[in-house]
Amino acid sequence: MKRTLAIILCVACVIAILNIETSTRQAVNYEIRVITMPLYLKALDFVDRHYNYYNLVRRITEGVRGEEGQVLKMFEWTHKNLKPQPDGMPVIDDHIMSIVIRGYGVPEQFQDVFTTLCEYRGFPAFFARVNSGDRRVSYALSFVKIGSTWRVFDAYNGKYFRTEAGEIAGIEDFDRDPAVLAELGRYNDEYDGVPCKEFYENLGLVTPACALRVSRQMPLRRAFLEIRKAIGLEAATVGR
Repeated sequence: MKRTLAIILCVACVIAILNIETSTRQAVNYEIRVITMPLYLKALDFVDRHYNYYNLVRRITEGVRGEEGQVLKMFEWTHKNLKPQPDGMPVIDDHIMSIVIRGYGVPEQFQDVFTTLCEYRGFPAFFARVNSGDRRVSYALSFVKIGSTWRVFDAYNGKYFRTEAGEIAGIEDFDRDPAVLAELGRYNDEYDGVPCKEFYENLGLVTPACALRVSRQMPLRRAFLEIRKAIGLEAATVGR
């Protein structure tokens, strides 16, 4: 009898915990709104997205050999399958998988998707906003570590540069490599009225670091992060 009662109490506690009200945040046209949901639904969504990232990356890189080849495959997939933000459609910032499903986004979201795919394939990656020469405009670029070098990509414009040796250009190559500098001089794309080449000229200000947001998509990394936050070793951030 006591054992049966204990089991019933445990089940009741689990059900109560799983139904605790939690929240997630979504920005629509840069205005944040809070969406409430039970804990079990948030957990299921989290795990579902996690395994869908793995499955998507596996499909994209299937049969592709070599680190550079795999990164370029994910880069090409991102640029091909995402479209620029349509006029009149709301700018939505929520989960990275939602961007993939929606199929469109602003430049930063292209970089977000690409670097997330890279992380799930085992390549350290992050994206960062780089300022124009007058610091009036900033633009997001992607950085992926292939070998020992942080290579630079623009998933939105589908652009990367190659060095004189034929390798994908890294951060430091934009200051010294003749082939990269020559191609940069011929690069005429613009963003918000600013020549894109200006952003590459300020890459020296970028500090390589793995993106926190990517780490938060993976259950074990997320758990570790939450533990660090709980004991005060990690600053609290707005979570999704």
